[in-house]
Amino acid sequence: FALQISTGGRDNRGSQLGNGDSGNTNFQTESAANPNPSMQLWFTSAHETGHMSGLPDEYNERWNAGSYDHMSFGWNTPGDPYEPDGRDETDRFSRPDSGMMNGNKFMRNRYFWHNAEFVRQITGQNMQVALGPDYPDYFLPEHAQAAAGRTHYCWPVAQSVHARANKARSFDMYLYALGKDHYSQRLLGGGPPNGPFDGILVIDVKIAFFLPDSPDLGIETTVRQDLLARANAAVRLIMNNKWYAAGSLNLGAQTVTFRRCLIQAVPQSAVFNYPNDPSPPPKDGDQENALKMIGRFGYDYQVNVDLTIAPASAAWQVASPEILDINLAGSNANMDGLFIRHFPSMIFGTDKDLSAVSPSPTAVTAADWVPIVQRLIPGATVHPLP
Repeated sequence: FALQISTGGRDNRGSQLGNGDSGNTNFQTESAANPNPSMQLWFTSAHETGHMSGLPDEYNERWNAGSYDHMSFGWNTPGDPYEPDGRDETDRFSRPDSGMMNGNKFMRNRYFWHNAEFVRQITGQNMQVALGPDYPDYFLPEHAQAAAGRTHYCWPVAQSVHARANKARSFDMYLYALGKDHYSQRLLGGGPPNGPFDGILVIDVKIAFFLPDSPDLGIETTVRQDLLARANAAVRLIMNNKWYAAGSLNLGAQTVTFRRCLIQAVPQSAVFNYPNDPSPPPKDGDQENALKMIGRFGYDYQVNVDLTIAPASAAWQVASPEILDINLAGSNANMDGLFIRHFPSMIFGTDKDLSAVSPSPTAVTAADWVPIVQRLIPGATVHPLP
């Protein structure tokens, strides 16, 4: 690799080209005493070295995709199954216990799985990955394109992805098998007693937002970041880490059995009117990135948010049932209940009132999830987590 040392910008590696950029202070681990908890033990060059050995980024591209630092259309690994191993809507940068290819901190068994598969193809012997005394038997099913270098660490065992032309009122699904590592056994789903988990089913809903604007760009940015934070947090706190699936599917000659597969719903955002640009908009920057995302991937739903109209309300448009209008009556706080009251319709086809935060939302049941899960795991059952 030929690396350019710089004093600014994001570090990167062109894994197939043998090039990249690194900051002149990033070849060492940040101190555990760093006053910013997100930066404690942060090790950028170790993360970039992972790319040099063939590992992908595990984080969602929150920063350059027109989503105000929230989950965007720009995943690096299909469906972002490892996004919770380092980031959430409370800490979008790096949580204290983060995987190296996500939050730049700690090693996980899965980072060696492509090495194990390389050895298996040469020797014909199935391999496991042991990392430390706690996780000695990490294993994943063989990928059908293993000879081309693919593994089920970063590719799902099953998926349902709608073409761009068929996006309206739909969503995408990615099913991953998870070997035994620190993430699947101790962190995912909030950790025990919810876990450990042997799989994750990610349901991605791509939402194009029209958000309130302001002549003051600083105020506009703050308001929009808060609105998206409220929408994402409502889904994370009320819909996620509540249900798991169990069942089996055939993967070629292999049978993959899930005993505890976590179900996660993920709203992904792109903002049509990002930022408060003059018309016509400039040909670069975040607005262009947002429109590129929308143009490239399409979107499942559109949400129009108005901060001024009263009373606070939300309703699907009759003529365009994929468009949701939300009126906040002057208060961002109304976004919490109004969005989560209608988000379930984006998955189940009908609104379910989850606006009252509770440990176990009774408006969604296992029976609602079963036909969704069975699209990828035939005959699967769905159960509530503790």
